[in-house]
Amino acid sequence: MPQKPPARLFVLLARESRQALIYRRGPSKQVQLISWNRQDDTFTPGQWFKGRIYERRCDISPDGKFLLSFLQDYGRAPYTWTVLSKPPYLTALTYWPKGDAWGGGALFGENKTIRLNHRMEEFAPGNDSSVIRHFQLEPLHEHSGRGEDQPIWGMRLARDGWTYTGEGHDEMYSYSKPSPKNAISLQMKIVNISSEPPFPWYHMHYRVSDTAGDILIDLDRTDWADWDQNGDLLFAKNGGIFRCCKRDLKAGKGMKTAVELINLNASEFENVAPPKGYEQW
Repeated sequence: MPQKPPARLFVLLARESRQALIYRRGPSKQVQLISWNRQDDTFTPGQWFKGRIYERRCDISPDGKFLLSFLQDYGRAPYTWTVLSKPPYLTALTYWPKGDAWGGGALFGENKTIRLNHRMEEFAPGNDSSVIRHFQLEPLHEHSGRGEDQPIWGMRLARDGWTYTGEGHDEMYSYSKPSPKNAISLQMKIVNISSEPPFPWYHMHYRVSDTAGDILIDLDRTDWADWDQNGDLLFAKNGGIFRCCKRDLKAGKGMKTAVELINLNASEFENVAPPKGYEQW
């Protein structure tokens, strides 16, 4: 019997708080949301969604209190839509119907701004128009609503401190992000984009290197990785979330001291209603 593939994990880190949001996917059309408090590494399971979430077109607010998700369910009109909710739930405070997978999603800007990746004719909210009392709404860019995961994903990476380092011989394109505490950098390489079961659509590799370019840690194929605000290395691999403390990175101990904080492979779909207050501003 073929081995069951691990859950696919993607993480959004709040920029101005220790909150984070995990999208846990598996099977392919089932996604669970989990909140992660990085202050004490506690996790709060939230809602499930039967469909596709384009996590590279999603964003968490700087304070971690709001979430923007781009959803697809071709069994329900309008088939795709961008939802504003409170993590770890998808129950909409408001949403914007899209209808296709060109563009879609949004980014949080500064000063309570939502930069919507929709065409201008798709800016009308599908339900509660009171969003304009809480957020300023503007187009993502001059060609908003075009593209797929790019350019919105690249814009979010640049905002969050990643630098595009071009294309190499063994990858499609790559990015680099310096540690906020040590003189080392995290390298992210997208080596392929294709559906090759049991592998994910994006074939991602991550490495940690020093200022001379020497590899200190090779995470190899990894769903996601980033720096915590305190300089710890965080990463998602084989259905688990890991933390490697900055002092161990500096001492050259590398992966030997990485701690698995949670393993999400055993999670199974269930209907979860949002608690009281998650449907209100």
